[in-house]
Amino acid sequence: MKKLLATLLILCAGPVWAEWIAITKVLPNESQFFIDLSTVKGTHTKKFWMYANHGNQDKHGQSSRDFMQIRCDDDEFRTIKSDTFSGKDLTGSLISSHDNLLDWGPIPPGSVLAYLQTLVCGTK
Repeated sequence: MKKLLATLLILCAGPVWAEWIAITKVLPNESQFFIDLSTVKGTHTKKFWMYANHGNQDKHGQSSRDFMQIRCDDDEFRTIKSDTFSGKDLTGSLISSHDNLLDWGPIPPGSVLAYLQTLVCGTK
């Protein structure tokens, strides 16, 4: 009975694991970006979570998690929320957390954001 109770507590108390997939290759001294496609919501304006491991030793943190929006038809994006962590892969201590960081801005062609747009919105 104690084993069953312990197992149930572990299952109920465990974190909800995101299904992060890498969207960029690992290159020396460059950031690597990930997205959890299960978080993509919306029709013409998509919302989703992504994170980055920063390539160089960054005094502002080694990784960051961002809640993003992309306007599929207008080629625009904005960051709704951003959390920065001291360690890679969203580990270590939370260094900073900010809401409503950026207003809508253009998605540069050939950028990571352009690739994200293709992933979450489909091909134009």
